[in-house]
Amino acid sequence: MRVMCDTNILVRTVISPHGPAAELVRMIARDHLLVTSLYVLSELFDVLRRPKIRKLHKLHDAKIRRVVSRFYTLATLVPLPRDEKGSELFFGLENSSDPFSSL
Repeated sequence: MRVMCDTNILVRTVISPHGPAAELVRMIARDHLLVTSLYVLSELFDVLRRPKIRKLHKLHDAKIRRVVSRFYTLATLVPLPRDEKGSELFFGLENSSDPFSSL
């Protein structure tokens, strides 16, 4: 099964490497196919650099880049579904009965 974790789960994994979110990501990577997108990885990088979040994980920029790179390596990159204008669709996918059919 292909599973995509949102940025919140990935951030929680970084903040608490032995917590429930980290265990979930490890289980997905072990038993399923973890998928992500460039959008999620970019958002992860941005969120991890926010001062409030940085206080929680205490990582410098080089380490943050390595963390994002690790998720890039661990997961399979997939494009996000697009609407008829070519814009990426997120969770407000009212135009499709099966929004993840293109994953």
